[in-house]
Amino acid sequence: IKYWCQSMNNNDKEKWIRDNEQILENLKQIDKNESAMLIIRHSERFEIEDFDSVVNAGLTERGKSIAVKFGKELPIDKKIRFFSSPIQRCIDTADLIKQGICENPDAVKNGFNIDDHKNHLMLVLQGPIGDWWQISQMFGYSNHMPTVGKWIFGHYSPAIFEPFNQYVMRLAYFIFSHHQQAKEPVLDIISTHDVTIMSLLIGLLGTLDKFEWVGFFGGFIMQLKEKSILIIKDKEKIEIPFPYWWPVSNIIEKDRVVP
Repeated sequence: IKYWCQSMNNNDKEKWIRDNEQILENLKQIDKNESAMLIIRHSERFEIEDFDSVVNAGLTERGKSIAVKFGKELPIDKKIRFFSSPIQRCIDTADLIKQGICENPDAVKNGFNIDDHKNHLMLVLQGPIGDWWQISQMFGYSNHMPTVGKWIFGHYSPAIFEPFNQYVMRLAYFIFSHHQQAKEPVLDIISTHDVTIMSLLIGLLGTLDKFEWVGFFGGFIMQLKEKSILIIKDKEKIEIPFPYWWPVSNIIEKDRVVP
């Protein structure tokens, strides 16, 4: 599939740092009275070479320092809540962002309150117990694109891969159901993985056109409007109607049933 040839090399350090800086700029443009969700990949990690490092690869020193810097520069005009995949590098990324917020003089001065509860959402790709080894072998450690393309179009048994559409619906349900619980404007930061972010973007936008693999600390912002979803990625804003399966459909259009 030609679109996968546009995949970004994780070693393009300057690009992923620029992408991260654009996320900060986009967050600063959001009204303080509006809630938003930031779906972001963990910061820079060590290279993955085998199955063990798929799960256990930690953050580099560069990745740690950039996560702290990101936290220092976050706008602090609303409550910030943190969620993460249970994989340690995602938890560490969230904790380092929190550390950066706590080092922001304005946050300290104003007594800014961080929701410090760790919510480890199961946002990683899930299949039956014991299949992580098979999944990692199919993905390989350098070129994911052929496997991902086949996964999206249903070439793999559910006994190996959780089906793509099911995964996207599960992600959307978990993310929205927690976001909905907020009683005031919030910024929900979800620290997760490239496959998670890629799946949400493709599943919500319904296209592979102009898609690039998400680099370290890359991601997108999402806001729920009355009858649509606003996606803010790079310098582009895309507003799309709710998919029929989106959880909020049960609230807005009572005749729709979400699986």
